Amino acid sequence: MVCHKDHAMPPSDCSAQPSPPHPPFVIAALEQRALMRGLVHGVLLSLAAWASIGWALTLLD
Repeated sequence: MVCHKDHAMPPSDCSAQPSPPHPPFVIAALEQRALMRGLVHGVLLSLAAWASIGWALTLLD
């Protein structure tokens, strides 16, 4: 946000600093959450693949 002298803006908005970067434990928790989500998606995709292979094999019989 750019503050101009002639702009009618409250001083609290002009002095607001951008939020500080996340602490390391927050970043680690977000990375762990992303890894777990990837693991769950990988398991679900492999189950779906095996189910479709099994279904295709039953059609061949």
